[in-house]
Amino acid sequence: EAATRYGLALTLMRMKDFAGAKKQYETLRQTAGTHPIVDTLGCRIRETAGETDAALACYRDAAKAYPKHRALVYAYSEALLQAGRADPALDVIGGGLQQFSDDPQLYLLQARAYALQGKRLAQHRATGEAYARMGNVRGAVEQMQIALKSGDGDFYQLSVTEARLRELRKIADAERKEQRR
Repeated sequence: EAATRYGLALTLMRMKDFAGAKKQYETLRQTAGTHPIVDTLGCRIRETAGETDAALACYRDAAKAYPKHRALVYAYSEALLQAGRADPALDVIGGGLQQFSDDPQLYLLQARAYALQGKRLAQHRATGEAYARMGNVRGAVEQMQIALKSGDGDFYQLSVTEARLRELRKIADAERKEQRR
């Protein structure tokens, strides 16, 4: 029954019947109890209904209750980015990266947040890290090169990016040698 109610709430949300979706959500909460997926659904309904502040508060509370739920980190970060709130999005993404350091999706979200802030070096470095974790080392090298040419960033950021570029080039060289064999 919980899966049916969840699906019905999603369908009603997509049909923009937010009152019906909220009703199904409330019934689902009563029958299924608290769960990160259920809480995320409630936040998504608010978000889709245009209740941005209520949705962000919902996500914040859910993230406190379920800090290790990756889909919730994605949804909360996405909602913050959609609302143009890059700084809190970076806080949420940073927390997610501490737990899931090899998650390319988090790096792509981080790149979007840096883009909102106009931080091109950080944006391209984060994109490069996402590509590296997706196995696209060549793309990662290109992104790091773009980052270094961006013209922003301080000495420390440039140094970290240059060091990472050297590491990625070594990996790319090893991959090329392996492909020749």
